[in-house]
Amino acid sequence: MPGDPFKQVRAHLAGARQSLARTNTDVLRRRLETIGHQLDPAHLDYRGDAQPARGELQRIVTELEKLTRARSGVATGVDKLTQDGVLTLLPGVDNAISSVKKAINLLKA
Repeated sequence: MPGDPFKQVRAHLAGARQSLARTNTDVLRRRLETIGHQLDPAHLDYRGDAQPARGELQRIVTELEKLTRARSGVATGVDKLTQDGVLTLLPGVDNAISSVKKAINLLKA
């Protein structure tokens, strides 16, 4: 739809939310949903401004990347310790990071 410049961005955000569905990241998923609404001309929260959305998405990526670098002895809701003590990420977080980064790149264009 030519009148909807953020349609692909919202699709990536929806993919990121779906990737995080089996993790304990409800707050991040809600933030992604809010950004999607702000970029949806059919939604009451529509703002149509890419700059604030891009900044918030970059903060979300930073938070998701922190989950991949966590090296504590206790697993969090999105982490799981393997038997040898190496922290592994539950499926979906890497995909969510990739989807959000693609959305950011589209907003830069």
